[in-house]
Amino acid sequence: MARHRTKSTASASESKKPEKMGQNVEETGEKPAAHDLLGRKLREYYDDVVKQPVPDRFTDLLNQLEKSTRKKPS
Repeated sequence: MARHRTKSTASASESKKPEKMGQNVEETGEKPAAHDLLGRKLREYYDDVVKQPVPDRFTDLLNQLEKSTRKKPS
């Protein structure tokens, strides 16, 4: 049997929510655990990407761009 919250139950549980909901880190001085986890995962991902070699095609394109910009008079 499903239990339904009554108006008084809903307001009582909502009043238990921390006042910090909706406030940013600067206001509270605290970072939620989700921010820490997200930050760690993003750093791990970034570190993996940075370690990968630049494809030869990108290097060739950069060299072509550099040559073409040198040829143009200023």
